[in-house]
Amino acid sequence: RRLQLGSKGTFNMILDSVVARPKKVALIGDSAVGKTTAIGALANAGFEVGILDVDNGYAVLSDPLRVKPENRKNVHIEHVDISDGIGWENLGKALNGSWDRWGPVGSWSKSRVFCLDSGSIATKMVFRHVCKSLGVSPDIDVLKMQPKDAANLYHHVSERFFHLIARLNADETKCHVIVTYHLRNVTPLSQNPTWVIASDGTKLHIDLPKLYPDIWHLTKMGRVRTLLTASKGVGGELPLKCSNPSLLSESETLTDGLAGIFLKLG
Repeated sequence: RRLQLGSKGTFNMILDSVVARPKKVALIGDSAVGKTTAIGALANAGFEVGILDVDNGYAVLSDPLRVKPENRKNVHIEHVDISDGIGWENLGKALNGSWDRWGPVGSWSKSRVFCLDSGSIATKMVFRHVCKSLGVSPDIDVLKMQPKDAANLYHHVSERFFHLIARLNADETKCHVIVTYHLRNVTPLSQNPTWVIASDGTKLHIDLPKLYPDIWHLTKMGRVRTLLTASKGVGGELPLKCSNPSLLSESETLTDGLAGIFLKLG
């Protein structure tokens, strides 16, 4: 049915619908820039935050300056060990399994935020899994492979990871989703929106703008953290985007992590 955009009420109804959708965010930032602190602050704002940790970076959330003691009940962390070579299977079990009283991620509502930390390290899990399925050593030097074999390997890795993120970002997943990426793993937009696999530095072609409605860059200068939400101007050449540019500026100063951003977006 064709929708008429003739009235202010209709426009506001459409805008409310867009704002009401759960956020699906790629959060890019340098190591130690404060991605963990920014995500943990969501618990202080009343969100329940479920973190799938493959980067061993969430001990910092025990600091009362980051998550208040009375709000720690709002944080649930699942650790996935990638050293055993079956990290991908463990990741799948964590996504599909029950998070204690919370149930599986697919049953969560907008009162919860799912975070995969980090997408960069998760590629290593995918890489090792695909190597295992193809009968290839995960320690292989891809640069020494025949070009056709290397292309086939990375096609499978890219496809597997794409489907994981696409599933998290689908409309069927009702909770908010944040996937973190290390800045060093993101290739400038001028070289195509690809990023680098963590295990060997070979480019893994993943079209980030196709996967995420929101791609934000967290920066820090001194004690001030700033969230960049647009590629033009202050955003530089990273493939940044914002699903609600009328509510967020290209540069947002963070005083309470991502809590203020999420509450502003509704």
